[in-house]
Amino acid sequence: MKRLFWLLPALLLCGCSNLPKAMYFSPQPIVNQQMLYQGQNYAIKVVDNRAAKHLLQVISPEGKRQNRPAGNDVSESLKSALSTGFGKQGLAVSQYSANVIELSIIQLETIVAQHSLKYEASLVAEFKVTVRHNGKSYFKTFTGHDKREGVLQSDVAAMEQALNSLAATVLHNIFNDSYIQQSIKA
Repeated sequence: MKRLFWLLPALLLCGCSNLPKAMYFSPQPIVNQQMLYQGQNYAIKVVDNRAAKHLLQVISPEGKRQNRPAGNDVSESLKSALSTGFGKQGLAVSQYSANVIELSIIQLETIVAQHSLKYEASLVAEFKVTVRHNGKSYFKTFTGHDKREGVLQSDVAAMEQALNSLAATVLHNIFNDSYIQQSIKA
């Protein structure tokens, strides 16, 4: 009976150590459907400028770092979210337009410091938006940060949801930023 008592927690811990191999990135920003850009035509581009292309880094109690890559194309997910959001605001999106809205991914990741009986997570989403038309360029950087902590081991699904939510908030700020709106209409 004593062996069974110790076997159950050991099996539980082993089951928790099998983390998913990847995180899926699909932010769903809420966009106010205002017709701000009627008659405006832009191409949407996304450039991933991150040195490391992972979305999750887990640091073990021993200091070992383990990266989890994205399970889908992060750039395409952002391009889709931007096209949909600006489209809801009346912007005509065309890949052949000379006018361009470019989003550069500067930073996008979750870092989890795993301790024996708790975890601490730090999330960051940083994007630079550049609007180019009529030979002029306008740009602005948007950043979002979040922190999470909990007991035992972090849940990758919860970290995935938190990063998607953070990125959606940053995208929402881009869609509603007066400087970006004026730059597109200029």
